[in-house]
Amino acid sequence: MGLLEVLLSLFIAGIIAAGAVLLYGMASDRRNAERTVTEVNFLASVVSQTYRNTTDQEAGDVTDVVANNRLVPKSWLSGSGGINTPYGPVQIAFIGSNAFYIRALSLSRSACQELTKMAYSPAVMFTQPNQVAQYSIRGSSPFLPTAGELGRDCTTQGNYVYVMYYLM
Repeated sequence: MGLLEVLLSLFIAGIIAAGAVLLYGMASDRRNAERTVTEVNFLASVVSQTYRNTTDQEAGDVTDVVANNRLVPKSWLSGSGGINTPYGPVQIAFIGSNAFYIRALSLSRSACQELTKMAYSPAVMFTQPNQVAQYSIRGSSPFLPTAGELGRDCTTQGNYVYVMYYLM
């Protein structure tokens, strides 16, 4: 084999390796985004079960209450009474007697997009990525995110999403 053939085969092998790394990275991002959605759903379930018999819940942050009562996995507890999922800190707050939000912080773009798409779930009141727009399936005129809006609303890194729930 000549030098040209060796270089050509190395070039092709490099392209294949780069493609494999890119596909692995995309699959890893997707898996992490799905885990983030699962974690937010878990936290919503914990809050709903904890406060379901409460009729006079005052507005305010309940992150420390959930954390201090050990209602989340031990690995999620931060030293300051907060909750840190494997993908970033989370805040839980009531906005009235029967509605609360979970604010997930420091999200990747794919996790932001997946949480925003939770607006398609009837259990979610609305989602709001980076305080750009509110998306919801509820009401007489649902406003659901398109692919273009997801791309615009969720930046490369450091995103946050509010996911609003009714207490059931």
